Amino acid sequence: MAVYGSWAARHEGIAGPAPNDVDVLVIGDVPRRDLLAAGHIERVQGAQADGASWLDRARRGLEAAQTLAESAPDSSVVLAYDAARQACVALLAQQGLRPTTA
Repeated sequence: MAVYGSWAARHEGIAGPAPNDVDVLVIGDVPRRDLLAAGHIERVQGAQADGASWLDRARRGLEAAQTLAESAPDSSVVLAYDAARQACVALLAQQGLRPTTA
């Protein structure tokens, strides 16, 4: 498991706004049942299991990142990161899952 993002940056002494969450990357083959049991993901149904809106958000964020790449590269990176995260949430949604704050 790896902790990254704004929380990790503040922990390392890198200046920036206070983090709103802790980004955790699970590396390896972790059984879905273990992630469900630990409360890191939860099952969803119906409209919540449709990742299309998350993919739309990701696409718009990526387009905005490309627009700002030259004039505001730091903001562009943040937008690209958010787009990647939203695409991952879309993938989970299509599997009937969503991440939690646990």
